[in-house]
Amino acid sequence: MAFYADLDLEMARRAKLKRPPGGAEVALRRMKSDPSILTQADVRRLTVKNGAGLKDQQPLIVEMLTTAVDPRTDDKLITAMFRSRLIDVSVTDFRRVVGYVQHDQYHRYPVDTHLLQAIRELKRVHTRPTLLGRLKPIVNGLGAQDWKILGWAALYHDVGKGSGGDHSDQSVRIARKDLAKFGVEVAVIEEVLWLIERHLDLSQAAFRGNSASPKIWRELHEKGVEGARLRRLAIFTAIDIRATNREAYTPWKERLLAELVERLERPEAKNLKLLHDKLEAKHGGVLERLDPFLVGALSPLKLSRDLSECLQRKDTAVSVACFKQPRTGRFWIRFHERNDRPGLFVTYARAL
Repeated sequence: MAFYADLDLEMARRAKLKRPPGGAEVALRRMKSDPSILTQADVRRLTVKNGAGLKDQQPLIVEMLTTAVDPRTDDKLITAMFRSRLIDVSVTDFRRVVGYVQHDQYHRYPVDTHLLQAIRELKRVHTRPTLLGRLKPIVNGLGAQDWKILGWAALYHDVGKGSGGDHSDQSVRIARKDLAKFGVEVAVIEEVLWLIERHLDLSQAAFRGNSASPKIWRELHEKGVEGARLRRLAIFTAIDIRATNREAYTPWKERLLAELVERLERPEAKNLKLLHDKLEAKHGGVLERLDPFLVGALSPLKLSRDLSECLQRKDTAVSVACFKQPRTGRFWIRFHERNDRPGLFVTYARAL
């Protein structure tokens, strides 16, 4: 209704304006350069009356969509594509999420509006990194490839909600089909699909778990949440929250999200992953009982060898090992006995 109200108002202002002649290609090219509401109305008539007839214009539509989702461009074209309903014939099964309402207090918008908001929020953050507070340094460190991945993920991450089943899986299916058809680079497609599949993992870990827990670090590392993927996922998590309900991105959530990212990039978490890769799977549970400070202080190679040796010992004799930190010159002395007993710590302390 808002579209038609705005259209009537604009037409009243331009009562003497004659609609320019031309077919679908002319209308699309005009909207690309002039995404005004009158141009949107022309494209909307094409889309609603004969969407199938736009198939011949797919290369032009893909070109427009690629420009529209790029976070480095303004939001006029992507807004025009949504309001003209051109997006309905651009993205597979998009009509399923048009007006799709989620009945809870958290999701403020229908799904199609949420997707538009996600792209617009991404563009705002690209222009003003301070909008994400403590995540600003991550925003400033993103490159052109990162923004491209984030733009496509913003468009597709919830598009599967109208298809039934797990919406992330359905969104991955649709995005894989479309992006390959659009000719997007394979490397970009892989990262977009991973981001869509994992777009809720960081928020669940940050807001429902303990970001200081080695168990949380290990679970996220096993899902590939590290390096560039971690940084993109952190930004996307914040964007998704703001696009769902801007008031929901509170200072509390900002702090928890930033703290989790910081912890995952510390030596403790990185060394824990290396240790887990080096140790046999059956010994993985031991890592969650290690002090993170110890994991960050010692070489993963030395610590994994020593842990393996201790875990494989059959006798009950006390074993001792000494390690030197190359960076600081400090020494670590490790005592180990297979079976726990009262007074064990006192025995070690006396030995020192």
